[in-house]
Amino acid sequence: MEKHKGGMKELLQFEHFQLKIEADTNGLKVFTEAHGRHIQKGPDVLIISTPDYNLNFKTTFTPGPGAGQDLHCIIAGELIRFVGMDFTPKNWRAFADRLIARNNARIIKMEKGTKRFIEKTLKAQRGASEKARLEYEKSGDPEIVIGFIKRSPSAAPLNEPWVIEAMQKWIKNDRYDLVKSLCPRRGERSDPRTRAIEGMMFVEKIDKHRRAGKPLKKAFISEAERTGGGNLTGDDLERELTALKNKYHRAKRIKTEITVQKTAESSSMTAFPAKITVGDFAMFGEWTYKFPKK
Repeated sequence: MEKHKGGMKELLQFEHFQLKIEADTNGLKVFTEAHGRHIQKGPDVLIISTPDYNLNFKTTFTPGPGAGQDLHCIIAGELIRFVGMDFTPKNWRAFADRLIARNNARIIKMEKGTKRFIEKTLKAQRGASEKARLEYEKSGDPEIVIGFIKRSPSAAPLNEPWVIEAMQKWIKNDRYDLVKSLCPRRGERSDPRTRAIEGMMFVEKIDKHRRAGKPLKKAFISEAERTGGGNLTGDDLERELTALKNKYHRAKRIKTEITVQKTAESSSMTAFPAKITVGDFAMFGEWTYKFPKK
């Protein structure tokens, strides 16, 4: 491992590792193309070295399965294996155990941060719901319900009993204009960030049907019945199913991008578009996790 040549005892004290690989012209061409697609994240660095310059890839090293001295990492979405690392069996086991413990500790830390974020968001969601409910009960203004739904980072408001009751009242009184106002107006979908979040939310709706045991086609039918008010049949239903199928597969191609920013005092990792779940509840938007440097 590059830069860590002070012996195994010193090596095992590091939290971050660098591995330098010498590359020829053909190898450099492959890694140069991958560098443009790679998301720079992780505590470790893979360095592709040539006589002229280096390419750096932030990544996470992990030992491969089995008894071999293999080191794995992900570069541009592809698994990279380095076979036969130059360690004695005893030193390799110590180094592999160190990597596993380091990676597990990072996962636990991230999970704790995610749990705190979810709890904070759920608490804010409950507070916002109660505030909106009291305002709506006092004034009866439907714009309070509409604003509450549109401001939410998830579809959770649609499960609130008081929101459901309000929408049922609109339908009963033929106020479909209020229901329609919940849909984006012309031009509101032009923002690519909005489209990305909407796509992830749509995938979650379909996948929720699938988690309930429905095959993909029946999941589309359930969603078509929901959006079409149960009135779609024949060719109209087939056109809607085709549109939903295309929308689903387009949305499945949406990838979360992760960026890392570092200062002298702290580091932060931002993911967008991001989905965070707890149980069957999902939130969508931009997620930022900040942690101080040791």
